[in-house]
Amino acid sequence: MIELSEKERIHHAGVQTSPWMIIGSVFILLVIVVILAAHNYDREKRYISEIMSEKGAALIMAVEAGARTGMMGMNWGGAQVQTLIEDAARLPGVLFLAVIDRNGVILADSDQRLVGSKFNQRVPINQMKMSAKTQWRVITDETHRRVFEVYKYFRPVSVKDFQPAGRTGRQVENRSNMACSENDWCNPIALDRSEHTILAGLDPSPFDDARKEDIRNTIFMSGVLVVLGWAGFISLFWFQHYRAARQSLQDTQAFANEIVTSLPVGLLVTDCQGRIAVFNAAAEKITGLDLSAAIGEYPEKVLPDSISGLRQTLDAGQSIYEREMVCEFTDGNLVPLSVSASRIIGETGRFVGHVFIFRNLEEVRRLQSEVRRKDRLAAIGGLAAGVAHEIRNPLSSIKGIASYFKGKFTQDDDDKEAADVMIHEVDRLNRVVSELLEFARPSEPD
Repeated sequence: MIELSEKERIHHAGVQTSPWMIIGSVFILLVIVVILAAHNYDREKRYISEIMSEKGAALIMAVEAGARTGMMGMNWGGAQVQTLIEDAARLPGVLFLAVIDRNGVILADSDQRLVGSKFNQRVPINQMKMSAKTQWRVITDETHRRVFEVYKYFRPVSVKDFQPAGRTGRQVENRSNMACSENDWCNPIALDRSEHTILAGLDPSPFDDARKEDIRNTIFMSGVLVVLGWAGFISLFWFQHYRAARQSLQDTQAFANEIVTSLPVGLLVTDCQGRIAVFNAAAEKITGLDLSAAIGEYPEKVLPDSISGLRQTLDAGQSIYEREMVCEFTDGNLVPLSVSASRIIGETGRFVGHVFIFRNLEEVRRLQSEVRRKDRLAAIGGLAAGVAHEIRNPLSSIKGIASYFKGKFTQDDDDKEAADVMIHEVDRLNRVVSELLEFARPSEPD
């Protein structure tokens, strides 16, 4: 398995991170926040309903207990119960207390002006589910005010409460009538036989304000999550673009540096201030100067005047192409160069610097000398071929005449021997001419 370096692992981890992962994570967090907020809202609503229903039930039980105590010990009637209800309604958060009969007529109310009127001025009585247990509901009264209403059957006393041991029902009835008249609505016997209902209206606004505050906090948190998610998406998007642009720039720089380093010609680049910014290895080899010493210096300090003086031509707006010159970079070391130079202008038209390209002409000069020498040899070969042809033609005539005279002489004649010698020498010259032609003829490589 190939082990990745720490930098490569970070790079791969960054590449695998997608902006859509940020969006997905924020969406999941947002859904979780909304679900938790909804669950918390329902739970708070349930808790608030339980707390307020318990508060209303406790208030009703307190009124019933006070009425029971007054009726048994102090012979209370409806007026005293009305006073008790008015006093109990002064507690914080209590909007009203009322006792109604089965027909919806108000028998006692925290607002004494409403006694004797119909309770349906607030809400229809037929919408209430009567029970001996405490019930509750949320209504809106005629002033468009929300009211948490708790209600149950009103049972402050019972006949059994007025029946001591050994007494008969008639005696008990007579004793109860002593405390309340038969027409009094709080008569114990009337209360025991009728279906009176007590209602407690509570103010739910503090709890509503708390729930609204929770909703606002939830909305604020959701907005913060959305903003953070969007900011993370934008940041990661731009970061990936920045990283891609940076990687592309690094690749381009590495590519350019490799090209500059591998160029077979010398390259010198100056910045906008005229200092040497680029000095490749080929330029170092051609000039014999130290690369580290040349970077950051002005060309006038390290280069001959014949090269540094070209800046005046460049500043005049002219380019230099293949100008040959002989430069002395070190003592006694003359180097023939071909120099090209031009100005570097950016996309906005701003001057960036100068570029100089050096090409060593020593090898070119050597090759040119070699070509000239070969041209001379070729010319000599052509001349030799022409001379050989011119010599061979007379030799053929001489050999023919010598052969003719040889046939005229006898075998023992000395002139015949001289003719043989002449023929033999002509053949030897012919061989030399043939070898000369063979040398001058271009050969095909095998």
